[in-house]
Amino acid sequence: MADIILTPRLKLHRIATLESGSTDLAHAHIIRSSPEATIWSISGVSKSLEHTQKVMGQIATVPDAAVARNDVPNLRVTYLVYARVEGESDEQARESRDPERVIGICSLNDLKVYGMPFGEHLRIVPKEIAAREKVLMLEAGWQLLPTVWGKGYCPEAVTAMLSSYHESTSRWNPPYQRVCFVAVVGEMNPRSQKVASKVGFTRLGIHEWEGEDTFLGGAMQPPRVIVFGLDPESSAAEKEVKGK
Repeated sequence: MADIILTPRLKLHRIATLESGSTDLAHAHIIRSSPEATIWSISGVSKSLEHTQKVMGQIATVPDAAVARNDVPNLRVTYLVYARVEGESDEQARESRDPERVIGICSLNDLKVYGMPFGEHLRIVPKEIAAREKVLMLEAGWQLLPTVWGKGYCPEAVTAMLSSYHESTSRWNPPYQRVCFVAVVGEMNPRSQKVASKVGFTRLGIHEWEGEDTFLGGAMQPPRVIVFGLDPESSAAEKEVKGK
């Protein structure tokens, strides 16, 4: 899995440590301390570095050496997103860690909340494929500062992350033969719904479960979310067919 992913406008820098005093932690806190960027985070806004450290520790990248254990938590990744400076070279972009350029966080994490498991109507991979292939399911998440909303940075960053992960087959195969991605979005969160659609996710439907309302997006939200799914293998096959 790439430590740095470059797009024409962005640099994604994979978080390697959350130790006190680290650049990764300081830059993650810039995003986590923004009320607007974290308005849909179940962990809320971080008012201290310690809280950012705790929250990010639940999703942060585990070193590749630990991947040998082949459990899902060790297959997750988290990136800091930076806006590139116009005219800079790829080499300059790789070296830069300017705190003024950090604009967001995007991650792939294991599905372990939201009243799992999902119902059959939310299936991404057909039963016949799931029966013969071990499928890794990861949840894509993103948070961007409000100063860059509406510029297309979020779908650009998430698309780059998903593509890199899917292509890094040695990270997850074995034991998995296929990797699919899920995005779980609040019904009252149109911005993230739009991001999911632009990335190429398919809206699968509504997932509901028994539970208490949660304060998200500035209001109490019921235990009900929209589930989006993306199977890169199916998407690639569809593109190939359309191209013929």
